[in-house]
Amino acid sequence: MESQYQMQDYQKIFGIMVPGELPFFNFELVNDMLVVDIPNPSTVSTLAFFLNVPLPDGLAGALYYSPPPFEGLQFIGAIANTRPSDIFNTGFALNPHVNEISTLKLVVKIEPLENIKELVQLTNSNELQKEFAKKVALNLYNFMLSYNKEGMLPGVQADEFLVIPSNFLEKWLVKFDEKYRHDPNFLMKTSDQ
Repeated sequence: MESQYQMQDYQKIFGIMVPGELPFFNFELVNDMLVVDIPNPSTVSTLAFFLNVPLPDGLAGALYYSPPPFEGLQFIGAIANTRPSDIFNTGFALNPHVNEISTLKLVVKIEPLENIKELVQLTNSNELQKEFAKKVALNLYNFMLSYNKEGMLPGVQADEFLVIPSNFLEKWLVKFDEKYRHDPNFLMKTSDQ
């Protein structure tokens, strides 16, 4: 754990940039963390995290976010001397715990490089984006199934073939857009059945 004096030295080492905004350099020191507020997180799809000067060997800057009530941290990514800057997809727009709030906190912690290697590997799997893509595909599949009725083709069972109109995709997109306008999280609320 870094001392307060040492953490104060780190306040100017890091920068965060949200596209279309000025870079954030001045962090608030909270215990052993550097904190900055990000307004309208649902509009932040990517952000850049970078070093202004090198870190001591063996240390890394780990970037987290914390939505209200600011009691937990979710890992975004990390930088170190071997990779002093990176751009991260936040997934905030797809995250129902983030996309409806007005502000969240970005938190930087100085950690031993060894401690964050596993977090970096887990984050690279982009689970939230993969889950969202599956939900979209499932929604489309269920929409297609709604057209399939018993007896549409004589002598063919409904579970053997899908019989859909040629404009089904256009109809699905209209329905999808309408549902999304009313509730951007509707996909995440559907079951995987």
